[in-house]
Amino acid sequence: YLDIANYVTVCYGHMDPKIDRNKTYTIEECKNILATDLAKHTINVLSCAPKLAEDINSLAAWTQFDFNVGSFCSTKFSTMNKARLLIANGSIKASCAQMSSWVYAGGKVANGLVKRRARERALCERQAA
Repeated sequence: YLDIANYVTVCYGHMDPKIDRNKTYTIEECKNILATDLAKHTINVLSCAPKLAEDINSLAAWTQFDFNVGSFCSTKFSTMNKARLLIANGSIKASCAQMSSWVYAGGKVANGLVKRRARERALCERQAA
């Protein structure tokens, strides 16, 4: 399917230039792709914000964010620079607010992204049990 920004996407949000648009993926294939994607994005997030290993909820939220946006470690976005600086300084929960500005697709606010970021932010700010 095409996502909201017209990227070819399969399974649980997997995007790859090598996607076979004519293939039907099984549930098992989709689960395997998702597991690989989540591992990759978790490693990516921890590579530029290792303190997130101390907070499972924030790590999960930033991993979801990176899976969807792919820009957590990018230095070209001030919101991500601020989030990583807050995390490095021990203000992990404060970093979560930076998610809320990432709600645009095709230059317009997308209601689905507003809802997604609200869920990610709520998870990010939740205290671990």
